[in-house]
Amino acid sequence: MMGQPLDAELKVGGYLYGGWKRISITRSIEQIAGTFDLEVTDRWPGQPNANPIMPGAPCQVLLGGDPVITGYVDDLNPSYDATSHSIRVTGRDKTGDLVDCSAIYKTGQWSNMKLDGIARDLLAPFSIKVIVETDVGSAFPSFSIYPSETVFECLDRAARMKAVLLTSNTDGDLVITRSGNSRSIDSM
Repeated sequence: MMGQPLDAELKVGGYLYGGWKRISITRSIEQIAGTFDLEVTDRWPGQPNANPIMPGAPCQVLLGGDPVITGYVDDLNPSYDATSHSIRVTGRDKTGDLVDCSAIYKTGQWSNMKLDGIARDLLAPFSIKVIVETDVGSAFPSFSIYPSETVFECLDRAARMKAVLLTSNTDGDLVITRSGNSRSIDSM
């Protein structure tokens, strides 16, 4: 017997928006950031104003009241045709910033530092926590940021050297793990 579908809600600015016509939420151990893509009519149930959600707004996507994505609205796209109109809201969790932003740290290099320490240094400007679920191995004798590298590219390179994976959790934190260390969230 299949369970009932979970209610999906988008929380922005203290308000919950529901009544979605279509939802897609992607979380993968192979992606640094979870994503969402939601479509609704131009007004949400109980919402008197059209388009109350703005790109860049902090948000949470909830399934059955539990957060599955904590991040930001990337885009809001209205769609119109002869018989209907709708709004598509897309976004990513907080770790999406690591894909978009350059890796910057003091001198750009570390000596005798473990992966999680490098991650904490690089993530400090983003207020993103580093969660370590596995042994990250020994310290790097020397590790440097490559020119024009994003935060994700830099950390991904370091993670590959230590045979660990980088992903995110439902709070938008960076998680350092290995394949098989944790269970996935059941889909709807």
